[in-house]
Amino acid sequence: MAQSNTFVSAFNKVILMLAVCCISLSGFTQTVSEAKFAIRTRDFQQALSLLIPLAKQDDAEAQYLLGALYAAGKGISRDDNAAFRWFSAAAIQGHGQAQFELACLYEQGDGTAQNIQQALVWYQKASENGVYKANKKIDAIKANQSKHEQGQAIGQGTVFAAIHKQNLTQLKLLLTSSSLANVVDSNGYSALMRAIETNNFKVVALLLQSGAKVDFLGPQKITPLIQAVELKNNAMVKVLLRYKAKLDQQDSLGNSALIYATRKQAVKLVDMLLSAGANPNLANLSANTAIDFAKSPSLIASLLLKHGAIDPLSLANKQLNKQAMSKNAELFVANVAEDAPYKGWPVLNVAAWRGQIDMLKALLATAAAIDSVDVEHYTPLLRASRQGHGEVVELLLNKGAAINWQLDDGRTALYLAVEQHHSAVVSLLLQHGATIELSGEKLYPPLLLAAKQGQDAIALQLLNAGANANLIFDDHTVLHWAAQSGMLDLAAIVIKKIDNVDHQNTLGQSALMLAVINHQQPLVELLLKFGADVNLTDNNNNTALHLAAKSGKRALVALLLHHKANINLLNEQNNSALIVAASSGFDDIVLLLLEQGADGGIRNKASFTALMLAATNGHLQSVKHFVGHGADLGRRNKDGKNAQKLAKEAGQKEIANYLAKQNKSSNFLDLFN
Repeated sequence: MAQSNTFVSAFNKVILMLAVCCISLSGFTQTVSEAKFAIRTRDFQQALSLLIPLAKQDDAEAQYLLGALYAAGKGISRDDNAAFRWFSAAAIQGHGQAQFELACLYEQGDGTAQNIQQALVWYQKASENGVYKANKKIDAIKANQSKHEQGQAIGQGTVFAAIHKQNLTQLKLLLTSSSLANVVDSNGYSALMRAIETNNFKVVALLLQSGAKVDFLGPQKITPLIQAVELKNNAMVKVLLRYKAKLDQQDSLGNSALIYATRKQAVKLVDMLLSAGANPNLANLSANTAIDFAKSPSLIASLLLKHGAIDPLSLANKQLNKQAMSKNAELFVANVAEDAPYKGWPVLNVAAWRGQIDMLKALLATAAAIDSVDVEHYTPLLRASRQGHGEVVELLLNKGAAINWQLDDGRTALYLAVEQHHSAVVSLLLQHGATIELSGEKLYPPLLLAAKQGQDAIALQLLNAGANANLIFDDHTVLHWAAQSGMLDLAAIVIKKIDNVDHQNTLGQSALMLAVINHQQPLVELLLKFGADVNLTDNNNNTALHLAAKSGKRALVALLLHHKANINLLNEQNNSALIVAASSGFDDIVLLLLEQGADGGIRNKASFTALMLAATNGHLQSVKHFVGHGADLGRRNKDGKNAQKLAKEAGQKEIANYLAKQNKSSNFLDLFN
């Protein structure tokens, strides 16, 4: 996603002001007050250290503030996914401002899949909690719905219209057969799923009574039960269970309703699902079970353990054969249990993180679980890969560690190694068959990440291992990043593998344009050699020649002209390359363009010629070049002013006098013509 987020632009003006100044401190701990003061004084690190423990203890205000810091990237790397999680946690507890921000994220598709219906639900909740600006959002969304969407969602005489309006009378008339009860909209949602979104129990009950499929699989394999759990609607979950909804149906990521309930910290729902027979040890695609998402100690964790859940931490540590452990290993395990930074980490994860190869060998010899998961859902291999401990990574791989294990956001060991610039670890992982393209939906594929970060050596490793050179993310190709950073070796290989050398990003820039902007002449030569379009235009109608003229690099201008760049093409402001160069006073480029036949008589949208701009901006040598090439000194702009008059008004006395003298000479000679 192009990472534009409306939240960020409003953060400094609105969010912090509300969070720090406008919210009453009554009922909050002194620690939250201190965190707000730290935010107000822009000590974001201090604020984070105060807020994180409180947020983990379910303090809604702390969760909201933490989400705001993540959303704006204050004191910590911007992370829309983390912002979404913390806003969700606070919103579920009834925090009005968090509900509003959560709705914004759903509306924009930041940190989660775009879901306008969910945005409306949370805007409504925010409005009910006194956040009145939510009303404007609700009105705007409804006003902007396309005719197609209106026809699908609120069209007259349809089941979806009745559901949307929560019109039970009309719905009863329509539901004369189970086929209508199971109608599906263009987005793949069933009538029952749309009814659940309304949070209207009576509408849901009516559809179930009319034969609606209780286990319909919607987008991403979401079921009605998972939907109801996400909304934390106990009554709907209860009625769905009564209609025999499948307890252990998993979505496309392998998450069951129980995992969703645990992630929401919904105690009643967890109890309800477990009592109905939900499998507490069902794992998702990342091999996480419900207990991995339970806060420990907590009532939810106790419920899960009571119903037979296997505690991954105790499993990993209890599997250690203590009789086979050395005294040092025993001491290590004991110390880890008391070491605050690693609380909740299996001992193998700690050893991998620290790069303690001998300790790791001792622990593995005692049958420690090689893929033990810590509280942040890292395995030992992920920890070692992130830290760049190559020897540890190799040991774990040789012992059969899961090489493609993914974190919640989709990052793998390979991704982490690329992200942290660990070339040797990348090589090890590739040798052991790591899946190259595996990453989260909102993450750069590893090859593009390496190219973006300027890691040409790692990018070449990935290419040689079979990475797809045609990948595009955020409208950038590998060639874009190579051209921008001057990675000639990488570009030379990629350009032979890609389908389109002229792919343009969201700004309309090709790799050639980026190479020109960043003064990468060897890249420009390579791209032109392989057929890059020299006259392609960006979103402002600039060509590579415009950009070269603006850069002041005569050699680039000469190179582009040699490859048949159109010398008189105009950009959005009707500026030619000559006008661009003259405005900035690049005398050598002005001379080159004039010698190559550039039209000096072109006027831009402001009605200025290149000579007028050179004169106005005080570029005497450029003015002399124009005079030497026969420029029309009497040519006037829309205000009737020629170059001499404009120079005089701009205080460019020397240029004005020079042009006056040239005008007199010209007039004198005219008498004899």
